[in-house]
Amino acid sequence: MTITQKKPAIKLTVGGLYYAINKPTEGNEFDPEKYEATVNSPVIKNVNITPNEESVSIKASGTDYDTISQSSGPELEFEVVAIDPTDLAIMKSDNKDNSGLMSTGRPTTRPFVAIGFPIVKKGDFKRYEWYPKCKLVENSDETATQEDSFSEQNETIKFKAYAFNAEGDYRNYVDSEMSNFPETLTEEDFFEKPIITGEDLTTAAAKEM
Repeated sequence: MTITQKKPAIKLTVGGLYYAINKPTEGNEFDPEKYEATVNSPVIKNVNITPNEESVSIKASGTDYDTISQSSGPELEFEVVAIDPTDLAIMKSDNKDNSGLMSTGRPTTRPFVAIGFPIVKKGDFKRYEWYPKCKLVENSDETATQEDSFSEQNETIKFKAYAFNAEGDYRNYVDSEMSNFPETLTEEDFFEKPIITGEDLTTAAAKEM
């Protein structure tokens, strides 16, 4: 049998942060058809995806019979140079009164938000990812005194991804190194709105045809 040689493309950089806040109808927590306009914010310094997965080995007759793997959805942590304060307040469900005063701390229900970003790889390859159902779970903001030389004062935002369909999926993506990548698909078309189904991807790819 012939040995197949493969040399995958290395990652070069991460692109902008794409997000779309979910606005379900009254009485519903999440509606995959009800997103606000997608925002593209070129602020990402680093991305760290932490999977929440567990594998359980089932033993029978003194041997490993099977292994069951379960996932509760990963955590997405972004180091960013800045974040739009209005959108951050919405993601945190901060309270706003008629005077313009913003208040944080009271019990609230945070909205779901779709989170996406592109990965650029060597050789003009790319990977586009959408996490259609996330909630902001943490944000840190450190500020220091300005010194003689400039130093970055970045922020960290962390999201928890949830299953967005009955099958339990939490991420949709395409990768141009894979043979099933739609040749006509552009970054703009993929991130125009959250991709929930294969039909959504077909529609997005058809825009350049």
